[in-house]
Amino acid sequence: MIRFRQIEAKLDEAIKNSGMTEREIAKKLGLRRYNTLSVVIMYSLEKFSNVCRILNLDANEIMCIKEYKENIKHNDGIDEKSN
Repeated sequence: MIRFRQIEAKLDEAIKNSGMTEREIAKKLGLRRYNTLSVVIMYSLEKFSNVCRILNLDANEIMCIKEYKENIKHNDGIDEKSN
């Protein structure tokens, strides 16, 4: 199972590595206020898509798709943490 914390951590890392501040990214997204940008993004797929475009990110990487697929293969489709 993909967890919010995994995605948030990847977004936070990508934002830090972008060389832009959260305020700069928020401005490019048309946001006037923000708390934690990754939280704002998570609640809006449109914003998420735009952030991926702005930061030149692979959405699958940020969404932990590779890790999810590997977990399914390893656990035969069962997420041990959810049991």
